[in-house]
Amino acid sequence: MTAPAPISRPARARPTARGLRARGRAGVAAAALGAVALSVAPLSAVVFTQPAAAAPLSSGSGGDSGSAGAASVESSAQSMTGSGESVGSASPLGSTDTASLGSTVALPMDAVFGSSGLLEDPYQVPRPDPAITQTRVVRIERDAAEPRLETWYVDSASMSRTIAVQVLRAADPEAPAPMLYLLDGVGSDLPSGWITLGHADDYFRDKQVTVVMPTGAYGSMYTDWIADDPMLSRNKWETFLTSELPPLLEGGAHAIPFNGKRGIAGLSMGASGALGIATLHPSLYSAVAGISGCYSSLSDAGYAMTKMTVETRRGDVTKMWGARDNPEWARHDVLSHADALEGMAVYLSASPGIGRPGELEGPYGGDVSAYLSGAVIEQFVYGCTQDLDRALDDVDADVRVDYLQDGLHGWETFGPQLAPAWRHMSRALY
Repeated sequence: MTAPAPISRPARARPTARGLRARGRAGVAAAALGAVALSVAPLSAVVFTQPAAAAPLSSGSGGDSGSAGAASVESSAQSMTGSGESVGSASPLGSTDTASLGSTVALPMDAVFGSSGLLEDPYQVPRPDPAITQTRVVRIERDAAEPRLETWYVDSASMSRTIAVQVLRAADPEAPAPMLYLLDGVGSDLPSGWITLGHADDYFRDKQVTVVMPTGAYGSMYTDWIADDPMLSRNKWETFLTSELPPLLEGGAHAIPFNGKRGIAGLSMGASGALGIATLHPSLYSAVAGISGCYSSLSDAGYAMTKMTVETRRGDVTKMWGARDNPEWARHDVLSHADALEGMAVYLSASPGIGRPGELEGPYGGDVSAYLSGAVIEQFVYGCTQDLDRALDDVDADVRVDYLQDGLHGWETFGPQLAPAWRHMSRALY
């Protein structure tokens, strides 16, 4: 494959039905996804090996059959409150067919879905604990090497389990600052990929902003599920991030000095989650950013990406929003509700899925399957980003969209976009 010559489009003001908004474009690849002739076969082609059976959970969102006992949360992604079965391995989690290649190619989705790569250690499926009925801060641990980096262990009443949330204090911890929620990809590990791979602690070291990084949202899309899942437990992330966590951060015994402005951003699954939460709760946020995400739950591409994301962690997407005709799918379609982003600073970025020179042997270590996965997935999200870009044409928001010249679906693409995303978002946060 040969990369097309980039089309440079300078930032410009463009009239819309609601006024003027600035639109920036950087390194737009020609002909959108036509630049690379890869496509993903229907989702029926996705096959995942089944792990050892887990003890079933209640099929109702409010039920419980998790183990009793209020086990404490350890400072590790592998030990969450409640019992659970070990799943995951260092082998690829699944495969899909790339139809245009004319043969089946193994695509290890977990390697490129926005977290720390293949699972080096089994993770524990978090189980609801019936003893957890109140949202509260259990304890706060400070990083010895970086005192401003804390891990808050928070009991969630809606999920009946303890969530580990990493908090990076502002440069001046005693002065009011905006809150920036950073959502990780499908693995949502502890420590957050934003720290281990995105180096957010280094980037925000001199910035007056409190950075909030929730962990443990494995394959959840950061949304409220309609039913418990045998593998992914109980997920009420929309409730946790919008109703339970903010009051603990902004008030009470552990209150962090706050200037009243919030932003939410994410990559891959976290990008979808961030834009979804912002459209459903626009009064909470002044800025939002999505890096390499998909934002439609109704289009075939959006449905495919959503289903594939959940299945990388062996979840059942019907337990999230029901069958595809369930109204919950329409409720979470960002394109249909783009008007809700009016007045916000909105940043989006994506790449056409073209690998950079040396990338195969460099970060991908010669793994052709992971490399092709990164290409195919990033092509998908490139089209998803274009769709939301168009949907925002008539929305009076401060929008910047960066289409990169190259890059695959991995941290080599995600990480560098944190700086332009923050620069754009910060305009609305002070």
